Amino acid sequence: MSARIDSPRLKDLIRLLAELRGLYAELFAVLGEKLAAMRGADFERMHALTQREAALTQRLSERDGFRRQLLDAIARPLGMTSRAGRSLTIAQVAAHATGRQRAELLAAADELRRSVFEVAQANRVAGAVSRSMLHHLQWVFASVQPRTEEAFVYSNGGAVPVRHDVQILDAVG
Repeated sequence: MSARIDSPRLKDLIRLLAELRGLYAELFAVLGEKLAAMRGADFERMHALTQREAALTQRLSERDGFRRQLLDAIARPLGMTSRAGRSLTIAQVAAHATGRQRAELLAAADELRRSVFEVAQANRVAGAVSRSMLHHLQWVFASVQPRTEEAFVYSNGGAVPVRHDVQILDAVG
């Protein structure tokens, strides 16, 4: 497979990788703002940021679909079957590029990789903060529920079980 990739498609791929990196950078900023809103318990701001986050992830999904189509188009002149380009790595594509474009492609891919890693880290932090907040709120609500005269026990989840004094009439038999 010594075929070379045509320059316009490779330029499109490099531009697309840069666009994806920009979207991930924007998503990273939104996640940072969302964490700040969580710390400040600003629920309206959290809701607005969640909507912005959803719009960005939708846009990322659309652009990733275009990336798959572009890789399919790049793979055809290389003798690959339809949809086989989707499984190509950037290193495999770069192996068929000329020197300057190879360097640009690898640099764009490296920048995108760093942005994706930052977003993944921010998502892990936001998930940990959310779990911590939910755990705290479970304990707050458990502590303000009415106490019973019975023995104090904990459920499997560590919370005080709620007992309801509801009796069901068995009318069947």
